[in-house]
Amino acid sequence: MVVDEGDHQTKSRRSLAGVELAEGAIQAGRNNRDHAIATGVVVQSIEAWTIGAVDALAREVGVSVKTLTTKYPEVAQPESLHQEKETGDMRASKPLLQEIARSCGQDADTAFRERVARTTNVDKLAKTCPLGFRPFLEQLREHFNAEP
Repeated sequence: MVVDEGDHQTKSRRSLAGVELAEGAIQAGRNNRDHAIATGVVVQSIEAWTIGAVDALAREVGVSVKTLTTKYPEVAQPESLHQEKETGDMRASKPLLQEIARSCGQDADTAFRERVARTTNVDKLAKTCPLGFRPFLEQLREHFNAEP
């Protein structure tokens, strides 16, 4: 289970997303005792996890990591990108991901994101997205006995 916190600007709204997800996981656990459940709150937007997978994203668009990070320095801090609206010097994640995808003639659709996800190094992504992806990965490994 993953919830996208969206553009909630306050810590209380962010916390609320996490609380709601935890409550849902508890209820799901009660209803499905035979299944392990891991939860995660994506910080700002789900695009953060695609943008944060810099190696896989660069591979998918056919450029080097250096080229990608030079042209789009925002990829270094994907959890600071807002979902839709730009603020100050920070770009919005959805338009940024679309621009990156279009740079190689693709759309940032589900198929594009899935291709990036298939080649993502999850340990690197956990370092790039420590607020959202790292705890989710830790839960997955804990509940499903997966080794790093």
